[in-house]
Amino acid sequence: MLRRHRSKSASALSSSDNTVKAHASVIQTDCPRKQTVVKKGESGKRKLKIYPPPSLMNCQSVVLPGPERIHASGATDTPEKFIEFPDEKTHTICDTIITGLHKSLTGECLGIRSPAPTGKYKWISYAELSILNVTKRKDYIGSGLLNLGVPSSHKGMVGICTKTRPEFVLVMLACSRYSMVLVPLYHCFGEENIAYIVDQVQMEVMFCETPEFAASILNSKHLYPSLKHIVVFEGDGDEIAKLNTSDMDIISLKDLEIRGKVNFQKPEKPKPDDLFCICYTSGTTGTPKGVMITHRNILSCIASFETIFG
Repeated sequence: MLRRHRSKSASALSSSDNTVKAHASVIQTDCPRKQTVVKKGESGKRKLKIYPPPSLMNCQSVVLPGPERIHASGATDTPEKFIEFPDEKTHTICDTIITGLHKSLTGECLGIRSPAPTGKYKWISYAELSILNVTKRKDYIGSGLLNLGVPSSHKGMVGICTKTRPEFVLVMLACSRYSMVLVPLYHCFGEENIAYIVDQVQMEVMFCETPEFAASILNSKHLYPSLKHIVVFEGDGDEIAKLNTSDMDIISLKDLEIRGKVNFQKPEKPKPDDLFCICYTSGTTGTPKGVMITHRNILSCIASFETIFG
């Protein structure tokens, strides 16, 4: 069952005052539902204070006029105003990296725990992403997917079953850049529910972490009739090559990027209302249910978040 997510985020804060204040004190407001946002600076970093705090249930939102009783953020002077995009040029997920690069060369972009999984985050800046050829790599991955037969359309379903890691972000950006739809999968879903999702969206390509996981898919190939390709992040070439069968192509991420580089194709940028991803429930209370999320949905959330934090 698929449900299209249609909501738009309401404005979170008037952007007329982005001044970082050196201190903040509790601000009294006449309306118990009205929130006031104050920024303060500490050691060169900005922190946010909201009064009354969101933990108070009657301070989390205001109800807009009308019989629909629509709730909007209480931390704004214009709660009825919708914010759809951060700016005039940022309309899709793939635009956000370019926008971030222009706004903050040295700003934190991608965090990696070292040592995994409980160590402190080591941050890669937007500028470092360019140095690491992330821009080229996502285009090579996108071109590689096209070479495997995945179309640049809402029918191009690309699965990914991994823990959170940099390669996940690379695949996400590649799908966004080439108008494909990302379908995240998680090990906790279990084999039956993963197979249900793969079949429902008619997925042909899945990314995973290890050759062992790819082997488990092969052992239950009858559950995945639509799946034709598995791309593995880890493992050496010989280990992965041994898994190939006549009806399943298993390759490494490195080999996919090489295919994309050799068979490079220009990106086909999505429109704001095109699907970005389908997020599924785990299926613990029945069959998994998918929510169809567009680029506009995600950008609306980002725009509201940015309006608060500046």
